Amino acid sequence: MMVSSPAAFQVLHVLKDHQELTIITNSVRIVADPHATAHGILSVGGELRRRSMTFVGRTARQAIAQFRADSASSRRTVCT
Repeated sequence: MMVSSPAAFQVLHVLKDHQELTIITNSVRIVADPHATAHGILSVGGELRRRSMTFVGRTARQAIAQFRADSASSRRTVCT
């Protein structure tokens, strides 16, 4: 799971050279980052917090709770 933070953006740029990743995030900025476009992206909904450009609230928490990272699959899921 990648949240909207400077460290997450650094990790995202490092991951651009990896293949077959799925990134799960609540960050609008990460979804819009051109370096992430080669990867699968799962984004949650919820209330948009404009200051941080992230989805928050009950809907976002419920959606996030449904995800499980599985590094044994053919597509790896990145969680931070």
